Amino acid sequence: TNQEGKNNPHLEICNPYKPKQNTQVNIGPAEKVRKFDKRDLSDFVSENYSPDRLILAAAGGVKHEEIVSLAKEQFGSLKSSKIKYSTDPINFKGGEIRREKKLEQAHMALAFDGPSYVDDEIYAAQIYSVALGGGMSSRLFQEIREKRGLCYSIFAQSVAYRDGGSTLIYAGTSEERLKELSELTFDELKRAADNFSQSELNRARAQMKAG
Repeated sequence: TNQEGKNNPHLEICNPYKPKQNTQVNIGPAEKVRKFDKRDLSDFVSENYSPDRLILAAAGGVKHEEIVSLAKEQFGSLKSSKIKYSTDPINFKGGEIRREKKLEQAHMALAFDGPSYVDDEIYAAQIYSVALGGGMSSRLFQEIREKRGLCYSIFAQSVAYRDGGSTLIYAGTSEERLKELSELTFDELKRAADNFSQSELNRARAQMKAG
């Protein structure tokens, strides 16, 4: 992909949040990045790195009291941000975008409306996406890549924000295999809605715990 994100199939095909753009290119156009100065970076830190937006985590043989003391020492001077961010739900709208380019590969991405990370259903969405396409033992990988050899890469993931989310499926293949791949992907989505086994769910849970 380039700096504008123009060759990124995820950004081009899966942009279902119009007019509220939740998939803007976070790296930014080169001309804007070049104009950043010390004041811009300082303002960004002060607006976003505030106590109400930070999570401090510690692991290992640590003592709670010592962590609290160190946190106060290092972060006690931080002030809460005065900026209020919108929590209005995203308006998910479906659609289709196609880009024809002179490439050997064809990229396919599908996005479906999903829960936000403050929604209790996010956990079910994450387990579903892991079982569906979260690794070499997942349904999409086994059925489409291993058994049929229709793609060189395929995966599913749950993407969540405070105001909404989506389930994303991506596959990279050749142009002549794209039609069969997309049809089988939809077939697997339908099957997965009815007959996920307990072993698949347990494996997905274990994979999520392992990170």
